[in-house]
Amino acid sequence: MLKKVNRLTSKFEFNITRKYGIKHVGSFVTVYSLKPTNYIGSVKVGVVVSNRVYPKAAKRNYFKRVLRENIRNAIKEIDENKVKNLWIVVQARQEIIGRTYEEISADIIKILQKIFIAN
Repeated sequence: MLKKVNRLTSKFEFNITRKYGIKHVGSFVTVYSLKPTNYIGSVKVGVVVSNRVYPKAAKRNYFKRVLRENIRNAIKEIDENKVKNLWIVVQARQEIIGRTYEEISADIIKILQKIFIAN
């Protein structure tokens, strides 16, 4: 589970990040990243798995847990001093169904490295 300081919590933060953020498309996820001008703090991450991806709630929650765990590990590995003042929204795509933890992890790490290097 992500720490409280590392979570996007409001609908406003999600919508602003999706609208004005930079879109990075991977094989299984789409990631939006935004560096807000008036925010100073640690990285904030939100995870979205819609009904279109999978209609059953139990499976959607499973995908959310897998995505959050991968993001938590990626943030922990990267130096905290390099990664500040950033909002990230990870949105699952239809292709995530039937994929293993390792495949999803590789896709997320590849995208997050691009984002963290660019910022």
